[in-house]
Amino acid sequence: MTMEDNERADFADAFMTLCWMWEKEPSDRMIEMWWQIFSKYSLQDFQKGITAALSQLKNYGRLPMPSDIIELIETSGVDLDSLAEVEASGVIQAIKTSGSYNSVIFKDTTTMAVVQHGFGGWVQLCADLNSNEEKWFRKDFVRIYRAYKRSGLTHIGKLVGILESNNTESGLRYTPKNPIQLPDSSKGKL
Repeated sequence: MTMEDNERADFADAFMTLCWMWEKEPSDRMIEMWWQIFSKYSLQDFQKGITAALSQLKNYGRLPMPSDIIELIETSGVDLDSLAEVEASGVIQAIKTSGSYNSVIFKDTTTMAVVQHGFGGWVQLCADLNSNEEKWFRKDFVRIYRAYKRSGLTHIGKLVGILESNNTESGLRYTPKNPIQLPDSSKGKL
């Protein structure tokens, strides 16, 4: 759903509130630029993004950029670092409960991409991660997740475990049970 021309005044009010909080005086050109960027979103989404920015970015030293508001809109008002931390916890929990032998699917396709492309796949990550490295894994995961989420990089399918990989390499038609579906931690469920 996109904004309609008759919603420009409400859009401008929301934008001016954002500017007011950071003690900036918006120009007509600035309002038009932001309109061009955000007109592809609904007015309600834009207002929610502004509200999230007012509560979460209050310590910013500058007026939030459009990309900051877009990030808040697309993550339903949850800041990206918090979302990435929750996803990292979900991956660690999955490693502990599912292990490297099972194929897995995370509902968050960015998490899938981070595991597949950022850490070399499910089996590699399970082999590399031990409790001493959890702290560094979390830091790296958050950094990679943030970059992948902003760039739109995702991975669809499954993360192949040892059993399925060995069966495929051996030419066996049999594959283990369906991959384990892991919950979407971005919705607050682990």
